[in-house]
Amino acid sequence: MIRRALDQSADKERYLRRQKSNPTLTELGLVPCKVEEIVDEQQPELFHALAFRMATYDDVYDDLFHRWEKLLKGAKVANGWSDEYAHWNNKGDHWAIKWDKFNQFLWLLQCFEYFSDKGYEVSFPASRSAAKPDLCVVQADKTEKYVECFFYTKWWGREHLLKDLLSALDDKLIIKRPHNISFAESDNPMSGKCDTPFVEALAILGDSLAGKKLAALRAAAEKASPQFVCDVGIIQVLIEGNGEYQPDLNNAHGNPETSWPVYVNEIIRNKENSNGLAYHHPNLVMVNGLGWDFQSSLDDRHQNFDLPASLDEIWIYRCGIDDKIEARNPIRLRSGNPRE
Repeated sequence: MIRRALDQSADKERYLRRQKSNPTLTELGLVPCKVEEIVDEQQPELFHALAFRMATYDDVYDDLFHRWEKLLKGAKVANGWSDEYAHWNNKGDHWAIKWDKFNQFLWLLQCFEYFSDKGYEVSFPASRSAAKPDLCVVQADKTEKYVECFFYTKWWGREHLLKDLLSALDDKLIIKRPHNISFAESDNPMSGKCDTPFVEALAILGDSLAGKKLAALRAAAEKASPQFVCDVGIIQVLIEGNGEYQPDLNNAHGNPETSWPVYVNEIIRNKENSNGLAYHHPNLVMVNGLGWDFQSSLDDRHQNFDLPASLDEIWIYRCGIDDKIEARNPIRLRSGNPRE
């Protein structure tokens, strides 16, 4: 399936051009020299996530790769970069290759940029011997503030990648899934730390679109749309067409508008004993809330939250990986004060 998506949408000249115009991204992203090397020949359902995007994204996305290049250039000269980057640079678990780490790493760089652009001295206090928050920011009064960068994804990384794959195959392929599924849903291949269920689900998807099946689905969607393709765990893959619309009697269950306290309490549980925050004050947790459910829930946030003593403040953004953070105002959480 991955090879087929590359054959369908990869542009070798564009891929090489992007490597040359983004040398830091290419070097630190361990980007393969050739399109043919994007897929692991020993495990054909595994592939290099960043390289896949560099090869298949249309020319209109050139600025996105230039932005990531700029983010890396700014961060790599900061104090402590070497120790920090060691956490992301393991080839078997590399940020540019591993689906779940891709957005997490870019969010760290976005947070670094936010304070650096304000003229603050920003460093990476990471230590190989002791847990510390992600960033140390020297404020205008010369005091230090510690920042933890948290990408609250649910399964957004794999979901985003699945959408990229489907788009490369056919821009009429879409996904639909229920809301409010537990973060730790063990039988959901879109979540969890192990890639094997997701890889197996991709294989099932590939079989569902193999040979003449995709053409048949396209033809069917011209009569009645959308057409069901297959399930990827709890997610349904559909294909749209110009046929008569078929209402779905099994609408996505759950109400994202009531999920706000669930998400916030989950963030608190994840971070209250994380990276030595209890011993580094004042501290701030900067959360990326990218994802359909989370963004829908942000319109209903009237509850108060008691932050544990280890956390001083939480900022929550709905900010894409191509955005500068200051373009969106965060929701600021303090104990007993839900927002500002």
